[in-house]
Amino acid sequence: EGMLDTDLEEMFMDRLSQCALHRAYDTMDGVMEFAREKQVPFLNALEERSAFLKSNTGWLLNRLRIAFVSALRKVRGRVRLLAYLISRAA
Repeated sequence: EGMLDTDLEEMFMDRLSQCALHRAYDTMDGVMEFAREKQVPFLNALEERSAFLKSNTGWLLNRLRIAFVSALRKVRGRVRLLAYLISRAA
C-alpha cells in the first residue's frame, strides 16, 4: 500500500503540474476537490503544491522544469542513437 500511495501522490502532483502549465486552474481545483473527497493522506502537500503552481513564480519554475526534462530526454535519445550507430560501425 505504501508504494501505491507514493505512485498516487506522484500522479496527483503530475496532474497538477500539467494543469498549471496550461493555466487550467479550474481543472486544478477539480483535482483538489477530488483529493479532498477521497481524503488522500498527502492532501496538505497537494494544497501547498497547488497554491505554489498558481503563483507566477510557481508557474514559471514548473514551466522551466518541464522544458528541462523534455530537453534532457531528447539529448538522451540522441546519445543512445549515436552509441548504437557507433557500435554498429565498429
